[in-house]
Amino acid sequence: MKIGLPKTAAIFMAAGLLALALPVMPGLLKGNAFYGWPMQGDLYPDLVESSNGSAHTFVTLGYLGCGDVCPTQLATLAELDGLLKEARVRFRFVTLAPGLDSEERMHTVMSGLGSRFDWTRPASERSAQALARDLGERVASRPEQHGEPQWLHPGHVYLLDPSGRALLAYRGSLLEPERMRDDLRQLLAEEPKS
Repeated sequence: MKIGLPKTAAIFMAAGLLALALPVMPGLLKGNAFYGWPMQGDLYPDLVESSNGSAHTFVTLGYLGCGDVCPTQLATLAELDGLLKEARVRFRFVTLAPGLDSEERMHTVMSGLGSRFDWTRPASERSAQALARDLGERVASRPEQHGEPQWLHPGHVYLLDPSGRALLAYRGSLLEPERMRDDLRQLLAEEPKS
Protein backbone atom coordinates (compact mmCIF):
# COMPACT_ATOMS: atom_id res chain seq x y z
CA MET A 1 0.00 0.00 0.00
CA LYS A 2 1.46 3.33 -1.06
CA ILE A 3 1.05 6.16 1.44
CA GLY A 4 1.89 9.63 0.31
CA LEU A 5 0.64 13.09 -0.26
CA PRO A 6 -1.28 13.94 -3.37
CA LYS A 7 0.81 15.94 -5.82
CA THR A 8 -1.29 19.06 -5.26
CA ALA A 9 -0.70 18.97 -1.50
CA ALA A 10 3.03 18.45 -2.02
CA ILE A 11 3.17 21.44 -4.36
CA PHE A 12 1.34 23.63 -1.84
CA MET A 13 3.69 22.50 0.95
CA ALA A 14 6.73 23.29 -1.20
CA ALA A 15 5.30 26.70 -2.06
CA GLY A 16 4.65 27.36 1.63
CA LEU A 17 8.21 26.43 2.58
CA LEU A 18 9.55 28.67 -0.18
CA ALA A 19 7.39 31.56 1.06
CA LEU A 20 8.83 31.10 4.56
CA ALA A 21 12.38 31.09 3.18
CA LEU A 22 11.99 34.19 0.98
CA PRO A 23 12.99 36.76 3.63
CA VAL A 24 16.37 35.06 4.19
CA MET A 25 17.09 34.03 0.61
CA PRO A 26 18.57 37.35 -0.58
CA GLY A 27 21.47 37.06 1.85
CA LEU A 28 22.04 33.42 0.96
CA LEU A 29 21.89 33.91 -2.79
CA LYS A 30 23.93 37.05 -3.23
CA GLY A 31 26.87 35.91 -1.13
CA ASN A 32 27.47 39.01 0.96
CA ALA A 33 27.19 39.72 4.63
CA PHE A 34 24.25 42.13 4.38
CA TYR A 35 20.53 41.47 4.46
CA GLY A 36 20.01 44.33 2.01
CA TRP A 37 21.14 44.27 -1.62
CA PRO A 38 24.29 46.31 -2.29
CA MET A 39 23.77 49.36 -4.47
CA GLN A 40 26.16 51.10 -6.85
CA GLY A 41 26.72 54.05 -4.56
CA ASP A 42 24.91 56.69 -6.61
CA LEU A 43 24.43 59.98 -4.77
CA TYR A 44 21.04 61.33 -3.70
CA PRO A 45 22.01 64.31 -1.50
CA ASP A 46 18.51 65.81 -1.66
CA LEU A 47 17.19 62.79 0.27
CA VAL A 48 19.38 63.29 3.33
CA GLU A 49 19.16 66.09 5.83
CA SER A 50 22.42 68.03 5.66
CA SER A 51 21.84 69.58 9.08
CA ASN A 52 21.99 66.13 10.66
CA GLY A 53 25.67 65.67 9.89
CA SER A 54 26.35 61.99 10.32
CA ALA A 55 22.87 60.47 10.10
CA HIS A 56 22.17 57.57 7.76
CA THR A 57 18.74 57.70 6.12
CA PHE A 58 16.27 54.94 5.28
CA VAL A 59 14.17 56.04 2.29
CA THR A 60 11.02 54.57 0.77
CA LEU A 61 8.90 55.81 -2.14
CA GLY A 62 5.12 55.55 -2.25
CA TYR A 63 1.96 57.53 -1.75
CA LEU A 64 -0.31 58.02 1.25
CA GLY A 65 -3.41 56.69 -0.52
CA CYS A 66 -1.71 53.32 -1.05
CA GLY A 67 -3.60 50.50 0.60
CA ASP A 68 -0.94 47.87 0.06
CA VAL A 69 2.82 48.11 0.47
CA CYS A 70 3.20 51.68 1.80
CA PRO A 71 1.48 51.15 5.16
CA THR A 72 3.53 47.96 5.62
CA GLN A 73 6.83 49.70 4.84
CA LEU A 74 6.02 52.66 7.09
CA ALA A 75 5.14 50.26 9.93
CA THR A 76 8.44 48.43 9.34
CA LEU A 77 10.35 51.72 9.45
CA ALA A 78 8.53 52.73 12.65
CA GLU A 79 9.54 49.40 14.22
CA LEU A 80 13.11 49.92 13.00
CA ASP A 81 13.07 53.39 14.57
CA GLY A 82 12.29 51.75 17.90
CA LEU A 83 15.20 49.33 17.47
CA LEU A 84 17.63 52.15 16.64
CA LYS A 85 16.91 54.51 19.54
CA GLU A 86 20.57 55.44 20.06
CA ALA A 87 21.64 55.54 16.39
CA ARG A 88 21.94 58.70 14.32
CA VAL A 89 19.40 57.75 11.69
CA ARG A 90 16.54 59.36 9.78
CA PHE A 91 13.58 57.97 7.84
CA ARG A 92 12.27 59.63 4.67
CA PHE A 93 9.09 58.96 2.71
CA VAL A 94 9.11 60.27 -0.88
CA THR A 95 5.66 60.61 -2.41
CA LEU A 96 5.11 59.37 -5.94
CA ALA A 97 1.89 61.38 -6.08
CA PRO A 98 2.67 64.99 -5.15
CA GLY A 99 -0.66 66.05 -6.63
CA LEU A 100 -2.50 63.86 -4.11
CA ASP A 101 -0.27 64.01 -1.05
CA SER A 102 -0.50 67.56 0.27
CA GLU A 103 2.23 69.04 2.46
CA GLU A 104 -0.21 69.14 5.36
CA ARG A 105 -1.13 65.46 5.00
CA MET A 106 2.53 64.42 4.58
CA HIS A 107 3.49 66.37 7.71
CA THR A 108 0.64 64.90 9.74
CA VAL A 109 1.41 61.29 8.81
CA MET A 110 5.20 61.52 9.15
CA SER A 111 5.16 63.45 12.43
CA GLY A 112 2.76 60.82 13.77
CA LEU A 113 5.43 58.19 13.15
CA GLY A 114 8.11 59.98 15.16
CA SER A 115 10.55 62.86 15.27
CA ARG A 116 13.07 61.16 12.96
CA PHE A 117 10.57 60.80 10.10
CA ASP A 118 10.69 63.27 7.21
CA TRP A 119 9.09 63.50 3.82
CA THR A 120 9.88 64.71 0.37
CA ARG A 121 7.24 65.95 -2.03
CA PRO A 122 8.79 66.26 -5.52
CA ALA A 123 7.66 69.13 -7.73
CA SER A 124 5.78 66.81 -10.08
CA GLU A 125 4.80 63.22 -10.70
CA ARG A 126 7.31 63.16 -13.54
CA SER A 127 10.20 64.10 -11.24
CA ALA A 128 9.01 61.57 -8.61
CA GLN A 129 8.92 58.84 -11.23
CA ALA A 130 12.38 59.85 -12.52
CA LEU A 131 13.78 59.43 -9.00
CA ALA A 132 12.07 56.03 -8.71
CA ARG A 133 13.55 54.92 -12.04
CA ASP A 134 16.96 56.18 -11.00
CA LEU A 135 16.76 54.02 -7.87
CA GLY A 136 15.72 51.04 -10.00
CA GLU A 137 12.00 50.98 -9.18
CA ARG A 138 9.35 50.42 -11.78
CA VAL A 139 6.38 52.69 -11.25
CA ALA A 140 3.20 52.83 -13.28
CA SER A 141 -0.18 54.44 -12.85
CA ARG A 142 -3.36 52.45 -13.21
CA PRO A 143 -6.97 53.56 -13.61
CA GLU A 144 -8.63 55.36 -10.76
CA GLN A 145 -10.30 53.33 -8.06
CA HIS A 146 -12.71 54.97 -5.64
CA GLY A 147 -12.03 58.36 -7.21
CA GLU A 148 -8.24 58.38 -6.72
CA PRO A 149 -5.47 57.36 -9.11
CA GLN A 150 -3.52 54.27 -8.08
CA TRP A 151 0.20 53.60 -8.52
CA LEU A 152 1.84 50.25 -9.04
CA HIS A 153 5.16 50.38 -7.22
CA PRO A 154 7.35 47.96 -5.28
CA GLY A 155 7.91 50.08 -2.17
CA HIS A 156 11.57 49.17 -1.69
CA VAL A 157 13.50 50.70 1.18
CA TYR A 158 16.95 52.22 0.59
CA LEU A 159 19.71 52.96 3.05
CA LEU A 160 21.75 56.08 2.28
CA ASP A 161 24.91 57.21 4.04
CA PRO A 162 25.11 60.77 5.46
CA SER A 163 26.31 62.17 2.11
CA GLY A 164 23.34 60.59 0.30
CA ARG A 165 25.27 57.68 -1.24
CA ALA A 166 22.98 54.68 -1.79
CA LEU A 167 24.40 51.72 0.13
CA LEU A 168 21.71 49.02 0.37
CA ALA A 169 18.27 48.28 -1.05
CA TYR A 170 15.67 46.23 0.78
CA ARG A 171 13.28 44.56 -1.61
CA GLY A 172 10.01 43.04 -0.62
CA SER A 173 7.07 43.98 1.51
CA LEU A 174 7.80 41.73 4.51
CA LEU A 175 11.12 43.10 5.66
CA GLU A 176 12.82 42.19 8.93
CA PRO A 177 13.63 45.32 10.95
CA GLU A 178 16.10 43.43 13.17
CA ARG A 179 18.20 42.46 10.16
CA MET A 180 18.02 46.00 8.77
CA ARG A 181 19.27 47.25 12.16
CA ASP A 182 22.11 44.71 12.00
CA ASP A 183 23.08 45.99 8.53
CA LEU A 184 23.31 49.55 9.83
CA ARG A 185 25.36 48.44 12.83
CA GLN A 186 27.75 46.56 10.55
CA LEU A 187 28.12 49.56 8.24
CA LEU A 188 28.79 51.86 11.19
CA ALA A 189 31.39 49.44 12.57
CA GLU A 190 33.15 49.36 9.19
CA GLU A 191 33.31 53.16 8.84
CA PRO A 192 36.74 54.69 9.41
CA LYS A 193 36.98 56.47 12.74
CA SER A 194 37.87 60.14 12.47
